[in-house]
Amino acid sequence: MNISPTGWARKRDMIFTSHHDAPVAFPDSMRVLDATVTRRARGSGRVVGPDQRVDAITALKAMTIWPAYQHFEETTKGSLEPGKLADFVILSKDPTAVDPSTLADIEVTETVKEGVTVFRPSQTTGKTVSDVTGDSVGRLLHAMADPAHASLPGDASSAGERQAPGKVAEATPPGGDHVCQSDVMLWLADAMATGRGH
Repeated sequence: MNISPTGWARKRDMIFTSHHDAPVAFPDSMRVLDATVTRRARGSGRVVGPDQRVDAITALKAMTIWPAYQHFEETTKGSLEPGKLADFVILSKDPTAVDPSTLADIEVTETVKEGVTVFRPSQTTGKTVSDVTGDSVGRLLHAMADPAHASLPGDASSAGERQAPGKVAEATPPGGDHVCQSDVMLWLADAMATGRGH
């Protein structure tokens, strides 16, 4: 009940930062916000440690201003101020004004990085990992999941020759076309540790 005791931290005027455990759970900042505020278990809906809940503003600080401070980047990140990087998201609803039980349902409608829009849902809605081949992470995941149908620019063998299209490693991750993100990450970690990815 007292795991991640954020309530106790605030009572002692301590700051904290929140996180997720990808690839154990897919990265989802709104679910992290929800968990910090409601402490509802995903499966049962049970509140785990009601005394450790915090309000939405505190939870938002734990995802913005406080992590910037933790990483010694508070002069350039964490809040929207003149002279700082324009890194922010636009949400479908105000997380400080909705019923806390609906926080996880709030959607990111746009992501801006250094003043440039880098994501809108219309760009990726309905696409699978194998469809998202325009960015390097999408290409990498696609190649690892289905090496026969993807290629990574610049892949070359140790002899200096270009590898066959889609060849990322000698062994492919389990699952073929329908591979789980955690399987891919485990396969990648194993390939790096054993040298099979060369």
